[in-house]
Amino acid sequence: MAGTRPHRPTLLWASRYEYRQPLNVHMHRGHHQLFFILRGRGEYLLDGRRYHYTDGDLFIAGRNRTHALYPARRSVTRTLEAKFIVHERTIVRGIETAKGYFPGMSAAAIGALEAICTEGDQRHEHYREIAEHTLAALLFRLVRGGGEGPPSEQMDIAFDPIVQNTLDHMQKNLAEKLSLADVSQAAGCSARHLSGHFKRVTGRTVFDELKHLRVARAKEIIAASTATLEHIAAETGFE
Repeated sequence: MAGTRPHRPTLLWASRYEYRQPLNVHMHRGHHQLFFILRGRGEYLLDGRRYHYTDGDLFIAGRNRTHALYPARRSVTRTLEAKFIVHERTIVRGIETAKGYFPGMSAAAIGALEAICTEGDQRHEHYREIAEHTLAALLFRLVRGGGEGPPSEQMDIAFDPIVQNTLDHMQKNLAEKLSLADVSQAAGCSARHLSGHFKRVTGRTVFDELKHLRVARAKEIIAASTATLEHIAAETGFE
C-alpha cells in the first residue's frame, strides 16, 4: 500500500483573489497553477505568449512554465485559483503539451471551480477528497480537449452530481462490502449507466476508485494509530 500513487491531483490550496496591480512573471517548478477569470480584462502572459483575457477564460501554468497577469489600467481582475500537484500521467502529458488557454468556460465548469474554492473555505468533513475529485474531473476534460479553443460540450459534466453522489457513498461506506448495484442506487441511476458515466467523467472505473479510497483510508489509520492489520482491513473493507 505504501507504494500506491494517488490518481487524483494533490490540491495544495484554492482561493479567490483580486488584482489591481500586475502579478509579475514567475515560475512554478514542482506544481501547476490554475487561473480562472471571474471578472476582468487584461493580458495574461504564459511562457512569453500574451493572451487578452476576459470573463470566463481559464489558464493553467504548468511545471516550469513562466506566467504573469496584467489587469487593464484602472480595473480590477477577480480570479479563482488553485495550486496542485499532478500524479496522473495522462493529465501531466496533457497539460504539458497543451497551450494552456481555455476560453469561455461552460457554466458547469465554472460551478466546479466555485465548488473547489467553497470546499476549501468551509472545510467540512472530507472537503479535500471532494475538492480533489472535482479538480481531477475538470482536468481530465480540459486535457482531452487540448486547450486553445472552446471546451468540449462534455465539459458540462465535469462537476457532476452522479459522480459526487457515488464518491460520497463510497467514502462513507468503505468498511462495507459494496456492489455496483448498491453504489448506483445511491447515485440515483442504473448500474450500467453509472459504470459508463463514471468512467467517462473521471477516467477510472467505480471499483478502481473504491480501491484507491480504501488504500488512502488505510494509510490514514496506519499513520495515526497502532491498529492491527485485521482492524485496518475491517475498517477499510479489505477482505
